[in-house]
Amino acid sequence: NPLAMAVANAVLDQVLAPGFIDNVREMSLLLKQRLAELKDRYSTVLAEVRGEGLWLGVQLDGDFAASVEQACREAGFLVNAVKPNIIRLAPPLVVAKRDLQKFVTAFAHVLAKVNA
Repeated sequence: NPLAMAVANAVLDQVLAPGFIDNVREMSLLLKQRLAELKDRYSTVLAEVRGEGLWLGVQLDGDFAASVEQACREAGFLVNAVKPNIIRLAPPLVVAKRDLQKFVTAFAHVLAKVNA
């Protein structure tokens, strides 16, 4: 299928572009660092962050992932409650630093609500 091949080639061009993987690593490190800061601040709510790259799981200290998912969606961010106590984060590989910072700020507000 020519359309599928064109799409695949466009994706490969993007992924193989100079600096792409380095930026993914940088954004992953930034997100993990910010989530670690939130874990320290909201240790009664956020139990653990695990995963590789930008594909992360946030384990909550209780079965309220659905509430966190809903609050994140209301704040304009898509997350996925994959278990009663786990939220999946899967931002796009082309995510910008400012977008990650906006998410972390919103996520902190969500955790503060849950913690209250």
